[in-house]
Amino acid sequence: MKAPSMAWAVRIVVVATLAAGAGYASAAGKAGEKMFRVDDYGADPTGKKDSGPGIRKAVAAAMAHDGAARVVLSAGTYRLTAAEGANACLPIVNAEDLTVAGVKGKTELIVTDPTKGMFNLRGCRNVAVKSLAIDYDPPPFTQGVLVGVDEKAGTFDLKIDEGFEPPDRPWFSQADRNWGMIFDRTQRRLKTGWVDSLFYDPSCKRLGPRTYRIQAVARQKHRVSAMAVGDRWVHMARRVGEGGLLVWGCKNTLIEDVTVMAAPSCASAIVACEKTVVRRLSVRYRRGTKRLLTTNADGIHCAQNRSGPLIELCYFEGMADDSLNIYCRPSVVLRVDSPTRLMVTGNTTIMPGDTLQVVDPRTGICKGQVKVARAERARRRYWIDLAKPFEGLRAGKDHTDADTLFNLDSSGEGYIIRNNTMRLHRRHGML
Repeated sequence: MKAPSMAWAVRIVVVATLAAGAGYASAAGKAGEKMFRVDDYGADPTGKKDSGPGIRKAVAAAMAHDGAARVVLSAGTYRLTAAEGANACLPIVNAEDLTVAGVKGKTELIVTDPTKGMFNLRGCRNVAVKSLAIDYDPPPFTQGVLVGVDEKAGTFDLKIDEGFEPPDRPWFSQADRNWGMIFDRTQRRLKTGWVDSLFYDPSCKRLGPRTYRIQAVARQKHRVSAMAVGDRWVHMARRVGEGGLLVWGCKNTLIEDVTVMAAPSCASAIVACEKTVVRRLSVRYRRGTKRLLTTNADGIHCAQNRSGPLIELCYFEGMADDSLNIYCRPSVVLRVDSPTRLMVTGNTTIMPGDTLQVVDPRTGICKGQVKVARAERARRRYWIDLAKPFEGLRAGKDHTDADTLFNLDSSGEGYIIRNNTMRLHRRHGML
């Protein structure tokens, strides 16, 4: 597929309103909130020490409070590392009636480990994250200028820009996805007419001061032919489960007035949630830098949500992937014991009462719909009992020889996308 230029811009006014008055969370504060100031728990807004432990202590105290609570961050810069064994600096699990808020335009959180996420919300109810900015130091990518290209060998030599880490740092070899992009020589956009990605071997050879030889994977060696000395290259350490603000299995979440300038994956991911509001989220280049990239993946990644989200007044630029996507992955039928009993893959949450659409992916034909009477999770599988028999279900190893089930109750019904700006990034505006 030919890559879209990163030079385009589009403003989305109103994209879809599938259900009016969907009961989304309010931006208003909660009466009687108790304040928990992170500085009182050892956090440092001068950026001189690790504030992760102090902020986590404040969050824990707020969650232990019997009633609405607000974790307050001062104006200033907080540097954070994650606790040992955690994949995010601020994991918040099963919180209720909690707000984490800084001072709009003046509070910044900087992650000092490019393999970790910032926020990871799971199983929460009525939680808001507001009025703060997120960045990484060092960023989870590097960049430079090509000083040599060997088409036959499928290699290129990269001189790293000043201020960026070399590609032999461990977070590059530890990345979940090893690929990068070639950029225009003078503008923040992909090279015109070039493919939109190239996967590389995570090992690299140091040739000299700040200069490294990168090897394309065998299946993509031919893509090196489109590269030339003087082109610019972005080398990512892309992760899958770590991002700026990830929300999993939550209800009534508000993300408001948050700026994300870098992340190992998405700026925000919203998965298996209900009634999420994202308002005035900005994904943008850090001012005063020559960075070619913001986040290593999407602006907002929405998967298998029970309702929503509402996304409005947001700004997206410089990502390595889509601005927005909303989808539900199909479950593959792995085993059929009877017309009412089957086992499927666990790609999407399935609950009693859900309606599943049965599709033959080989023909694209919808074979009908079934209602779930019982669903039991077993590792990465679901055992499902149907409310009524369904004849003709086909089992197999994957979508090439089996039927698939789309959960119509986990497809983001009622989503509203309005008044958002998308520009200067790879891939789609919306998908």
